[in-house]
Amino acid sequence: MIIRTATEADLLTICKLGMEVNLLHHEAWPTVFAPEAAPERDWDYWRACLLHDGALIMIADIDGQAAGMITAQISEETGSLVHPHKFFRIGSISVSVSHRGSGIGRSLMSAIEAWATSQGASDLRLTVWDFNQRAIAFYEELGYETRSHLMWKPLPTETAAAVASAFEFRPAHVDDAAAINALILQFLHEFTISADGSGAEQFLASVSTEAEARYISDPRYLYIAAFAGEVLAGFITIRDRCHISHLFVAPQFQRQGLATRLWQAALSSAPDLELEGFTVNSSPFALPVYERFGFVKTGPKIEKHGICFVPMYLSLG
Repeated sequence: MIIRTATEADLLTICKLGMEVNLLHHEAWPTVFAPEAAPERDWDYWRACLLHDGALIMIADIDGQAAGMITAQISEETGSLVHPHKFFRIGSISVSVSHRGSGIGRSLMSAIEAWATSQGASDLRLTVWDFNQRAIAFYEELGYETRSHLMWKPLPTETAAAVASAFEFRPAHVDDAAAINALILQFLHEFTISADGSGAEQFLASVSTEAEARYISDPRYLYIAAFAGEVLAGFITIRDRCHISHLFVAPQFQRQGLATRLWQAALSSAPDLELEGFTVNSSPFALPVYERFGFVKTGPKIEKHGICFVPMYLSLG
């Protein structure tokens, strides 16, 4: 692998790599990030980044092909409220899908760190979206720490209200099993120990189309699905009236309160006045969602049969 400084001749490559990371963000925040398009759409943006004073774009080449990139820019803090100092802010880091998991990201981060050190920078900084827990864990492994929190409060709009009211909630049918399986597999990386799912064959069999069809037909399971037109937007599964087996919302429908509405629909559909509480085995990525519902951890993260989860409990008392 060769890590080099990008030039204007690399602009199309930079646009393509930038599109990959932007698509990841669009899937999580479609109301903020633009959808996928031809790479040339972002030509002017990346050219400005490349030519900006104090900016740097590095590219990782493998066998003559660009496999990843990282961008950074020098900044200075001055003024009476802070001690003057120079730092570097990392803008974007992208590794092509075909090369992820091969250490390219670490090499790019190391190269930027060495470059910033040579320029007399006091520190490196970056911004990471809270949904991207895998990236957060990656940065923490490299020694990055949280220094501040950027918080936001979305304000109600007619568009948001229209989207929220457009969902159709109904019990799942056996014919929905294939769509349910496909939605679960979109989040495979969040609960399997291995990125490719190896070692989790038992779990994968338990969420196959055939298995989901059996559960839907089993009176022990309550399935409530939310549809946006013909598209499965999300669903929740309650087993034995007291355990959340599944709760998934498709990326393009997240951040719209759908998980909360599914949970409320499940509670309304299966009231049990004698029930003491609910349990769930949450993926590490979904912990904030369940904590918002009132669930608390009952033990440490468990790794078993190729998957990882955290046991949680919600008391109704």
